[in-house]
Amino acid sequence: YTVTYDSNGGTAINSVQVAGGNMLTNLPAPQKDNSIFLGWYTDSGYQNKFSEGTAVYSNLTLYAKYAEIETEQQN
Repeated sequence: YTVTYDSNGGTAINSVQVAGGNMLTNLPAPQKDNSIFLGWYTDSGYQNKFSEGTAVYSNLTLYAKYAEIETEQQN
């Protein structure tokens, strides 16, 4: 099966192939300016967090979620 990573504006992550029933491990952590990566989710609304070590039984798209880092602007 194909696992596609939607990095949501972060660094691009290549799709990977996973045999049915195999676990997805070593999830990549994309980088995004002024943001902290919070994890991968199976939906674009960030309701269902994907856990490392979960078995894959179908094609899957994972969506990166971030929290913005507040920065102070200098005058």
